[in-house]
Amino acid sequence: MPAETEWAYNRYVAEDLNAAPVEAFHYTDRRNLKRIMAEGLRKESYATLIGTLSPLQAFLDLALDPERNPPDAVIRIDLVEMTLAGFELPPVVSVARKFNLPGGVFEMMFPYEIEPQFLSVVKP
Repeated sequence: MPAETEWAYNRYVAEDLNAAPVEAFHYTDRRNLKRIMAEGLRKESYATLIGTLSPLQAFLDLALDPERNPPDAVIRIDLVEMTLAGFELPPVVSVARKFNLPGGVFEMMFPYEIEPQFLSVVKP
C-alpha cells in the first residue's frame, strides 16, 4: 500500500468509525465525466474515502472489474452538503476481495442517485 493510501486508511481507522466522513471519491473513466457532471451518479454507485489513489492502485484496492478501463478520473462527493440536504449516508465498509484482486480500502455504496450539485471533478 503506498504511503499516502496507508496514511488515509490509518487516519480513518484511528478516527471514530461512527463519525460521518465529510467527503468521498468516485473513480471512473474520464469519458464518463461529462455525463456524470450533467446527470449525477447513478443509483448504487460506489465511492471510497481516499481521493489520492493512482489508476493502478484504485484498480487493486477497490477490486475493480478487469474488463473495464482503469479509472483515470476522480470525482469528489460532498457528504456534508448531502447530509444537510437530508440524505442519509450509507455505511462505510471494507472492499472485499474479488476478481482475484485484494481490495481492502473503505468504500460506500449509495442506494440512491447523487445529484450533480454534490459533485466536483478532482482529476480529469
